Amino acid sequence: MTDPINFKKKVALFLNENPGFFNDYPELLIKIKLHEPEDATLSSLNSLNEPEQFVLRDQKDQKQTPSQLKSFIDLARNNERIHNRLYEIERMALTSTDLLTMINQLKSKLIRYFEIQEVIVYLADGSDLFVGKKLKARFPETIDGALRFVEQTTLREWFAQGVGPIMKSEVDQDSKVFGSKRFKDLVRSEVLLPIVVRGLLVGCLALGCHTPNHFHPELSSGFISRMAGKIAIAIDNILLVQELKQRSFIDPQTGIYNHSYLSPLLVREFDRAERSGKNISSIMMSIDYLENLSHTGDESTRNTVLIEVGNVLSGSCRLMDVIIRYDDTKFFVLLPESTAREANNVGDRIQRGIESQVFPISFNGGKLTVSLGFASYPSALVKTHQDLVHCTFHSLSKAMAKNGIRAVVA
Repeated sequence: MTDPINFKKKVALFLNENPGFFNDYPELLIKIKLHEPEDATLSSLNSLNEPEQFVLRDQKDQKQTPSQLKSFIDLARNNERIHNRLYEIERMALTSTDLLTMINQLKSKLIRYFEIQEVIVYLADGSDLFVGKKLKARFPETIDGALRFVEQTTLREWFAQGVGPIMKSEVDQDSKVFGSKRFKDLVRSEVLLPIVVRGLLVGCLALGCHTPNHFHPELSSGFISRMAGKIAIAIDNILLVQELKQRSFIDPQTGIYNHSYLSPLLVREFDRAERSGKNISSIMMSIDYLENLSHTGDESTRNTVLIEVGNVLSGSCRLMDVIIRYDDTKFFVLLPESTAREANNVGDRIQRGIESQVFPISFNGGKLTVSLGFASYPSALVKTHQDLVHCTFHSLSKAMAKNGIRAVVA
């Protein structure tokens, strides 16, 4: 039987000779119980150097295995804190929908968490990926802003030795990214992290510190390199979403889908309803007397009314419902997985929302009325997606003829 005391000594000697053991098995750290509270703890640092800190110990400290274990635990906790902070930054970036807001929040968090005084995101406006997006015209630079634009050739010169992190422990007057008057004599160490989107170098994330040796070539950059990768994905996503909003499927006045989106939407959703055996319904809504504004030439007021009506529709429908501006005075709403009765309930909410709002119009006391027509599948008259639109429109015509009394086609 193994002598417990001798076994513990052997373990202690092994750990003393192999201080990197817990780097390979970090899950064992949580099982360690410390019995020497008087051992000094590592001081908590807030810099990106934390995960790479090397703790220098004298010969006496090296023989104190419990103290070593506590040091390992403190380092592991430091690493976890750094990881959590970077995860928070990555989550913020990946959930952002506005480029300038995302970059400003990125700058704020990096400065607060990691003792970095300067943060700049450089993008190449003329890169192959961003051609046609005209980023520089859409996102104006400011002297204190964190977004800058560079030529593609300049970006390639910065990373001429390879697309990887570039760290400088001491910066004099030769900073490539912090060379302007604003940063002169301030930045003393820096790191350039490439921003690569879909395999193309499109920019860089530049971090600057006012103290030397905050960054240095020997520093492992795994944590911040991963963060730069997530930021690249976020930038790509934001620009793609913004591009989608500008495409022909979006009505520029109301910000909702326009008539050109109706056909592909109906084909997709009707096919899904047929295959799943579920209901699908639709509503056609016409704003009564809106043409009065067109006759008076008050286009500004008319556009405001359309936007507010679109907002009422959005607030009355479910997230899965799709709202389309059909023409100048009509809106079409497609309601997947909805029966005729459920569509009628949505129509009630729409009508109440319109009637309860005061619009900026000079007639009828600022009140608008709407006519609504309905259709649902499956029904005797609706066999195809074309039938659905036809029956909805026919129902609306009957409602308008009866001064807004809604007519439902089953």
